[in-house]
Amino acid sequence: MILYPGPRQPANDLSFDGEVERRPLVTSIAISPSPPVHLRRSQPDETLRPSTAHWLASLPSAARPLALPALFTRIANRLAACWGNPLALEPYLAQLLTAEPHRRRGFPPEVRRELQIIHALHVAQAMDLASRGVDAGDSAEPALTTEKR
Repeated sequence: MILYPGPRQPANDLSFDGEVERRPLVTSIAISPSPPVHLRRSQPDETLRPSTAHWLASLPSAARPLALPALFTRIANRLAACWGNPLALEPYLAQLLTAEPHRRRGFPPEVRRELQIIHALHVAQAMDLASRGVDAGDSAEPALTTEKR
């Protein structure tokens, strides 16, 4: 069965009688500095969220961290998000304060001190709530929201 009707024979690699198309040689290949958008992994949170700034402003000035949001913005954002939820905050703070030398380098001394102060503030607030008979899961702390006023 012939697929190509007419006098023209299909070209094959073994017997080519036509003219070869000359293409210019590629002298350089443009490589994109970053992969295409659909292949990128999500980037860590590197900017301070407005809710985090609100949380920082709500803390007592003696307990307000300065180095933590400047050096570890992602951690400050997550602490702010977990602040009203003791079931999420306590394990996260414990994980941050636990030394795991085989997994990470640790924090600079000023950041570690600020994390310890935040932990102490959280414990003091939880004890205050417990003394008033309020369950820690039903915290009297208002949830941080982004309300339009």
